[in-house]
Amino acid sequence: MAAIKFSEQQKNEIVEAIQTYFEKELDQDIGQFDAEFLYQLY
Repeated sequence: MAAIKFSEQQKNEIVEAIQTYFEKELDQDIGQFDAEFLYQLY
């Protein structure tokens, strides 16, 4: 199975969405580093 590749802009939008999700749904603030780590897991 081929890996999915995202552009840098798409990656930044996904990381921002992860941060927004954590803030709104889980009431947790996570930084850029942590959000990028979660992005790389998937």
